[in-house]
Amino acid sequence: MLNFYLYSVSALTLATSYGATLIFVDGLLRYLFGVDTGYASREAMANGLGFALVAIPLWLVHWRWLGRLSADDEPATGHRFYLFTVVCLNAVAVMVAGSIGVTGLLRLFLGLEWPAAPAAVTVGVALVACGLSAWLWWHHVQALGGRGVMRLGLRVL
Repeated sequence: MLNFYLYSVSALTLATSYGATLIFVDGLLRYLFGVDTGYASREAMANGLGFALVAIPLWLVHWRWLGRLSADDEPATGHRFYLFTVVCLNAVAVMVAGSIGVTGLLRLFLGLEWPAAPAAVTVGVALVACGLSAWLWWHHVQALGGRGVMRLGLRVL
């Protein structure tokens, strides 16, 4: 039951942290680019930052707890499944968010978006999502075995 608790809380707080970060960035960019300098963008910043400030430490505590448990024994199938799931989801998120960001940048450069500010917000959020997903992908690949996994493929799963 402890493992179920740790994996559940880790997954939920990681997802909450990810979403809250993007909500904060969206509100911040809307405010900075003048798309919405009123209540909605400031509310998004407050909500995103509030959730992130609570969820990130909770994820860290549970992630480290999982790390200590898995270091004591041979990593269980459940642990590898969790890591592999996070790696796969973030690889897809890098592709999707990166594609949205690059496409948006190209549309801006080619003058297809007017006014440009709302499109710039979308591009900014997509590129932050791409970067955040890339970091999460790398972090969890390292937990799967780091460079050995990258060199040998994912056969260790």
